[in-house]
Amino acid sequence: MILRFGGPTDGVKDLAVFEALGGTGVRIHSFMGFAKSWHAQYNVISVRRLHLNSVGQQARGNITQFVQDAMGKPYRWRPTMHFRRASVHPKATDSRRTFFCSELIAKAYKVMGLLRHDVPSCLYLPGAFTDNSGLRLLSGAELGCEMKMKFTDSARSGDSET
Repeated sequence: MILRFGGPTDGVKDLAVFEALGGTGVRIHSFMGFAKSWHAQYNVISVRRLHLNSVGQQARGNITQFVQDAMGKPYRWRPTMHFRRASVHPKATDSRRTFFCSELIAKAYKVMGLLRHDVPSCLYLPGAFTDNSGLRLLSGAELGCEMKMKFTDSARSGDSET
């Protein structure tokens, strides 16, 4: 998830990547840092802009708290997680809470009031957030069309052509 942080926008410098990775768990780092190093495992990523519409301010407050609570939680994914019918550790503050990539995004959307709370976050796989998935957000929120970001060799060496 790409987040904008700080005050008035200053372009890419105000962007951060919030993600769950094996080995490091949940973390946030600058988008520029991502573009220079973390993207080494990706040639292309897809991005969809979230349009909050009527839930804007409350959702922003909820996501801010969620990011703080989720930071440092371990990464964990097991195939058996997809058989769950209810949330096991519903709060990010639960010490036993873990996340995998798309589960983190689903939980973030839930705390913003954009996804149903009765569907476990672990049931949302990466494909659930694609253009053709049919995902319906609550509270009038919408996801924009997928935009492909290609990382060129110059971006990998420090020039930002993303």
